[in-house]
Amino acid sequence: MLWCGDMLDNQEARIASCVHPSHLSSPVGISVPLEEILRVQQLIAEERKFLFAQVHTHPGNAFHSSTDETFPFSHKPGFFSIVVPNYGRRELESLCGCEVFELKSGGTWRKLNQAEIGERFVILQEI
Repeated sequence: MLWCGDMLDNQEARIASCVHPSHLSSPVGISVPLEEILRVQQLIAEERKFLFAQVHTHPGNAFHSSTDETFPFSHKPGFFSIVVPNYGRRELESLCGCEVFELKSGGTWRKLNQAEIGERFVILQEI
């Protein structure tokens, strides 16, 4: 799943929608066909939104695999990869139960600690 939304200012963004791209899956991973990547990018551009994060799950503990690091949906610095543990079978009230990685310049990933996750990702109740 992809999180899209709006920049509110230089420090704050709001997730406004989610996109679930069509993909091919196997017991060891998924792949998104190039045509689907282009379709999603066009959809986001037409809606004048920004792509902020990819959210996916792994069995057992959450971790960032070499595939996650090599083939993110976006290669822009500041893009997040959020990994939910246990195939998302447990209810989460925050992202603190997940592993969150931020793409840095040069294509490297930095894992956020639990305090950073709590500070940077605030879940608001719908009004």
